[in-house]
Amino acid sequence: MLPNRPSLATIFQRMLVVLLPICHCLTDCSDYQLDNAISYEVTMNKVKVPVKDTTYMCQAFDVVLTQTNDVHMVAYFPRIDAAQVVHHILLFGCDPRMPSVHIREDPEECGFMPITACRSLIGTWTMGSDGDCAHPEMGFRFGPGGFKQVYMQIHYNNPFLYKNLVDSSGLQLHFLDSLRPNDAGMLVVGQRSLQINPLGYPEEEQSTDTYSNNSVTFSSECPSRCTKHMFGEKGIYITSAVNHMHALGISQRIEVYRNQSLIYTITNQDDYNYNFPHFYRFKEPMHVLPGDVVTTTCVYKRPQTREPVCFGEATSDEMCLGFITYYPAQKLKYPWCTSMKSMKSCDRHLPQLGLHPINNCKWWEFRNLSLPETKLMFAGVLFPCYSSGKLDCNDVCKKGVTKLLTHPCMQDDVGSYMMDRIKSYGDSGQQIMDALVTCSCRHFRFCDRKLAMGFLGIEQDSWCSNTAPETVGKSKLWIVAFLSSLLLLIQLILNWNM
Repeated sequence: MLPNRPSLATIFQRMLVVLLPICHCLTDCSDYQLDNAISYEVTMNKVKVPVKDTTYMCQAFDVVLTQTNDVHMVAYFPRIDAAQVVHHILLFGCDPRMPSVHIREDPEECGFMPITACRSLIGTWTMGSDGDCAHPEMGFRFGPGGFKQVYMQIHYNNPFLYKNLVDSSGLQLHFLDSLRPNDAGMLVVGQRSLQINPLGYPEEEQSTDTYSNNSVTFSSECPSRCTKHMFGEKGIYITSAVNHMHALGISQRIEVYRNQSLIYTITNQDDYNYNFPHFYRFKEPMHVLPGDVVTTTCVYKRPQTREPVCFGEATSDEMCLGFITYYPAQKLKYPWCTSMKSMKSCDRHLPQLGLHPINNCKWWEFRNLSLPETKLMFAGVLFPCYSSGKLDCNDVCKKGVTKLLTHPCMQDDVGSYMMDRIKSYGDSGQQIMDALVTCSCRHFRFCDRKLAMGFLGIEQDSWCSNTAPETVGKSKLWIVAFLSSLLLLIQLILNWNM
């Protein structure tokens, strides 16, 4: 399927990215006592910028300071090299409680989501910002009792397909030898399941999202049951926040509710611009209590394309996220409180909530391929559906597909989450999902079928019509088929447990 051509408005907007100066959001650090700060740079090691629209590159760094005591990172400023393609930078602290991250000499291509060991967001730079300074009450702790490694991600936006670009962009970090009163933390909120339909798209009748003729609205909440454990006994103090959508974004707001009453509006941006975000900073921090509810609402204009726009990493995809900086830092292994439809990430990651079924789905068992029942269920699709080396919707395959699709963990919103998880696990996961979509002859949402490159179920019409391809007979070499499928299952298990 050929990609949709960008509209003239999109092309003009992309030209602005390159031609306009990126200095509208100045950071005044004059009152933050940085004269005696310790400077430390982390920059990419000569990235050869790929000749494609969207690329994420990542590199891990040891932060080696001369100080033997703990210090606070209190500011960071961009060091931008290839300014025509560097769109944003994210800096993650690596959890010192986990094994050290392997340091590679060269950056590697990565996804938007951070690696497991480095999930604590501690810095964000994007076009329109010249850096950031932490509130005087806090800093990000480094040293023996804090971060010792960081993981930096750079989003390269190259719509004009520039060739031969080499980039060494990064951040200059500033540390204070004397600790401030509080350690800082960052929390990510928002909705990670989006399907923004063009006007008249047939799937809209089944959608539970809010559509109008000109816009689409999505929402998410970090619920009370989660903030009771995420915000400590005395709560947190929010010092800054920034919204994050892409080109279709019209407006976004992040709000705090207490006992169903609005307490704070953290962000409220009615004129959202992907290339020039607004940074909200509060001299008087907002005191948010455990048990409060944090909501995120994103509004998008309808796409001028024939197909929907989905949540994704590419500039042509969309996002609905908010980045909140606060103190005191909470010891969260997964400092994200996002949703996939109604599924809350905190329900799966907070140890205080324990393991509990979601809509009768024991998700921790369904994701565990070391359990015989789960292993057999996935093998019941992988083996018979690819017995000939390619997809074959034979009767045994369809039986395995039906069994998997009727499992409680493949229903409704939890099913969308599981499908997204399965198709992200390499070739074997995508093969299982392709068999589910193709051989079930069921309708799946556009964004549930979409892959980074291509779509699931492109053969569904041929298999589900009266002229379906002839199924493979019993005379096939089943030993070869078994070994081939076994290798695919081993690959799935390895990817599933990463």
